[in-house]
Amino acid sequence: MADIKVTPELQNARMPPNLSREERLAYMANHVEAIQKLNPEADMKLDTDWWKASVNLSSDIDESLDAETKRKVNETTMKMFQPGAGLDTTKEVREELKELLVDHEDIYKSLEASLFANEKALQQAQEIIKDQVATGEFAFPGVAEQKSSGSQ
Repeated sequence: MADIKVTPELQNARMPPNLSREERLAYMANHVEAIQKLNPEADMKLDTDWWKASVNLSSDIDESLDAETKRKVNETTMKMFQPGAGLDTTKEVREELKELLVDHEDIYKSLEASLFANEKALQQAQEIIKDQVATGEFAFPGVAEQKSSGSQ
């Protein structure tokens, strides 16, 4: 598979805070469409709206959790994407999220489906992070920002 091309603006884009669910969905649709236009040979599967589940989950979290719980969920989730994270980290994160979201079963189930449904893909992402850190590249700048400044 060929590498997907993105401009620095697209790579560093951050969804503006305080958008409504509909605005978040539109932002993400435009973002993915822009990447597709840069990569006409790739099939970004725009017709499937594959990003909707993640955007809806993010909106559910914002609408349902208090600030402290949301902060803890974000910090816990980001542990899986830190250099050195592996299967043990994933298991710890899963258990921590289950405890944090004991009163929000719907959100926990969505996180479970989103984050843990494809363990092989998660392991591959963790390996990519390790490889890029080892070569001096930074795979996910947002991870460093969240770790250093705390999640929003």
